[in-house]
Amino acid sequence: GNLTDDSPLHIALDNGNIPVARLLLQLGAHTKSMNNCGFTPMVSAMSTSKREKTCVTAVKLLLKYGVSVNAVVEAKTQRKAIHLAVCNDLQSVVSLLLKMDADPNPKDIEGSTPLHLAVFYNRVSIIKLLILHKVNFYKENIMGDNPLMVAVKCDSLKNVESLIRGGCDPNKVCSWKGATALHMASCLLSLDMVKLLVKLGANVNTTEATGTSPLHTLATKECTSTNFDEKKQSQKRKDIAEFLVDHGGRLN
Repeated sequence: GNLTDDSPLHIALDNGNIPVARLLLQLGAHTKSMNNCGFTPMVSAMSTSKREKTCVTAVKLLLKYGVSVNAVVEAKTQRKAIHLAVCNDLQSVVSLLLKMDADPNPKDIEGSTPLHLAVFYNRVSIIKLLILHKVNFYKENIMGDNPLMVAVKCDSLKNVESLIRGGCDPNKVCSWKGATALHMASCLLSLDMVKLLVKLGANVNTTEATGTSPLHTLATKECTSTNFDEKKQSQKRKDIAEFLVDHGGRLN
């Protein structure tokens, strides 16, 4: 009843049975064999049904037996081991992979880097770890968003602060409409986010591709938030506009 057509190595690693996995590898088990889902044994090594320490041991074992640290481990998503370690919240595996010279910036099929995923899944300590390893802050996913933009969309003040304090330029323009993080925060009517970005150096008069500043952005129809009713939305608009003007935002 093995529906996914797992190899014995997949199963041993999935169950965290390291002695059996080691034996299978000694006997020449294929480290790259994919099951029906397109998962290699590396995916099984990181399955979260077991303790993180066991995942580390399993990953080390596969690397020792010749699995490339930068190999694609999931065919459908084109994710590598480091993507998976981030998604599964395995900080010590991320750390191990980086020590073994894993590329910190590979993109999956949606253009997401490990940093995009760490921000999206709110992996706070992994974000800090990636920043220490001189990760690229400005890679964009297929939506045209860099990780800072993802953090703003997720309304995560903490992660926005980590990224900017870690060296990410808050005024970096994204290819999506040529907007900055401050445009997005204004557009989402998030006053706290706007305040934080300005405190951390966002330029209130930065303009996007069409020449629109964050203040102008507030006046456009597409800037709405599902979190508030009409009345509250216009109050939020007013509050953000006042804040931006108080901080040097030009009206013309």
